[in-house]
Parts: sequence; C-alpha cells; structure tokens
Amino acid sequence: VLWGSGLAHELSPGPALLRGARLWIAVGDADEQIDERTLAEADRRLRDAGLDYRLYRYAGGHRIEPKALDDLAVLVRTGSAA
Repeated sequence: VLWGSGLAHELSPGPALLRGARLWIAVGDADEQIDERTLAEADRRLRDAGLDYRLYRYAGGHRIEPKALDDLAVLVRTGSAA
C-alpha cells in the first residue's frame, strides 16, 4: 500500500520490483501533498512499467485515517468493501 504517495522516485518500477504484489494507492480527497497531476504521474509510471494497481480514495487529508485504514485492510484481504 502506497499511502498518500506514488512509488518512490528512487525506485525503477517493473514486474521484478513488485512480483506477485497486489498494489494499492490510498489517497485522501483533501490530501494537500498529492494532487491530481501527481497522481496521474504515479499512474503513468506504474502503467508504463506494466504494473497494475487499485486506487482507494478516502475522506481526509495527508494522514492515515483510522477508519480508512480499517476499510482498506478489508479491501486488501477480501477484494471487496465491508
């Protein structure tokens, strides 16, 4: 799970980097650190590397909201919302 961020710029994304991982990006709808342009760039980097991910949006800013974390944990475990 990348919370409020795309993949670190120091990493070269590719299948070997995240082999077998189910990648999630969690972004708050009021996150002041990751705007739509930054999110689009993260999407481009991951897609260009052939990596798929799921985007989870939650109510909140650039912090880990307890309810969002709980909800995302259910999604990661089961693949569907509680």
